Amino acid sequence: MYICISAICRAGLVFDGRVVIDPQFRTNDPFVFAAGSITKYSRKFQAKFFEHNHYNSIEIGEKLGKIIRKVVDVYQESKGRYNNFDRSKSCLLLPEFRSPIIVSCMLPGNFHYLHVDKPGQKLSRDVVVKQSLYGDVMVTGNCLSEIGYFRLHMNSRNVVESITCCSKKNFEIDHLITLYGKHDSMLNEVKYRFRNSLIVDFYSYFREPWAMALFYDRFECLRVENRATLLSRTSASGNSLVEDCLRALLRSEGEEISEKDRDLIRKKYIGSVYQQEIENSVVDFLQFSEEDLPIYCTPYFMRWLYHDITSSPLFCDE
Repeated sequence: MYICISAICRAGLVFDGRVVIDPQFRTNDPFVFAAGSITKYSRKFQAKFFEHNHYNSIEIGEKLGKIIRKVVDVYQESKGRYNNFDRSKSCLLLPEFRSPIIVSCMLPGNFHYLHVDKPGQKLSRDVVVKQSLYGDVMVTGNCLSEIGYFRLHMNSRNVVESITCCSKKNFEIDHLITLYGKHDSMLNEVKYRFRNSLIVDFYSYFREPWAMALFYDRFECLRVENRATLLSRTSASGNSLVEDCLRALLRSEGEEISEKDRDLIRKKYIGSVYQQEIENSVVDFLQFSEEDLPIYCTPYFMRWLYHDITSSPLFCDE
């Protein structure tokens, strides 16, 4: 550790317990970049709770790579001459990191372990519980049971905030990681089913056919496309459906949305351009992915099935 600190100081870099950087990952030397747990933001940003050690290191590395790529491109465009860097013109907004913290390993005893958690510095559980922000925790099995341990934590907005798995049996790590950030409604009303004892094993539950689309690599593209549809306005003067939902949430002040607002949102969606566009988008997605997701019924499959039935000698058209 001493050798590392000594090298940093000899290089003329500002060291305040860690290497000091700005939001663009630059040290006091504009041509030296740094990132990760060895760094901290300058005190003028008051960003103690946003240090890199609280976030996904892969996501941090990707953002650093993009910044360095821009610097290299500017250097090449200027034919090897790079003007003096003006720090006053640099971005003062802290970068935003959203990817979850993921820990996956083999534990002694041949236990497969996975933990997926929300990024950022954690508040103490007592504080969160007192503010009614913690949400619900659902657990099936235990580490020594046949099915294995599976813990699913949903926050007060019914969004998956952490996943913990420990089992002697191998499980689909990549699939379970994608559950992070998903709403209860996307997980087939998992809270309702768990409370009514309809789920005894989360591993088996998320291997059921209905969940296959969630783990498909193009599913996120479908979500982004549908979100853009809901954010669009059907008329120049009207609000988008998402804006109407946000207004209803603000009026509810953290409580359940009133029945009046629910009816207004429902009437605006049912039979609207929104519904038509989203349904078309979902059908196109399923037809495009038919070979990878054969468990879903598409219009093409229905036509094929109907033709197969009508061509049968047992078919009788009354």
